[in-house]
Amino acid sequence: NPNHPNRTMKSDTNKTLSEETNCYPGKNDIESQQQVESSDLKNKPMLQQSMSSEAVLSNICYSITSIGMTLNNKFIFVSLGFNYPVLVVLWQNIVTIFFLFALQKLRFISFNELKWPMVKKWIPVNILFIFMLTSGSYALQFLSVPMVTIFKNTSTVATAIGDYFIFGQKLTTPVLLSSSLIVVSSIIAGSHDIQFNFTGYIVMIANVAASTSYLVGFTS
Repeated sequence: NPNHPNRTMKSDTNKTLSEETNCYPGKNDIESQQQVESSDLKNKPMLQQSMSSEAVLSNICYSITSIGMTLNNKFIFVSLGFNYPVLVVLWQNIVTIFFLFALQKLRFISFNELKWPMVKKWIPVNILFIFMLTSGSYALQFLSVPMVTIFKNTSTVATAIGDYFIFGQKLTTPVLLSSSLIVVSSIIAGSHDIQFNFTGYIVMIANVAASTSYLVGFTS
């Protein structure tokens, strides 16, 4: 009789046991999970190696671009006598924006849609970035390329100090040694600079301050 109380109790008991059994993973589930974890462990070194390779490639591309822009701007301002650094920086940024949208259309890169809250948050950082580019280009009219490069390197030291005091980031021994070498080389280069120009030095000090503020603000 399907309506007998004992039969109903047996059905409920079987249902409960079945639910409890389904709550615990079976042997196949455990083996499957172990295989996934093993696969993740095997792929982790490959992922780290890929990220490391991308970082090295990005740094190489950045170095080539930075050196190329510095030499190009020096040629424009000194050899061609085009003394309009703001116009040059504006044109370079317009070309950069064009290439960014072109690469996005070709699906080589992707970036977030431009929205006002994000623009408002980044305005102070972007103002520092523009001042950094403009002052660096303006200084090339007065200083040699090596001196401008040395000043730019000192901004790395200033940024490390800013990270230490603002974000509490510890400075390792290699960082301290390399920073000390940068500072010492800057002092030696400055003392032997045969093209010493007071205006150029003031502009590059302002450039270092802008670069440091930009990088610290970008991090925050």
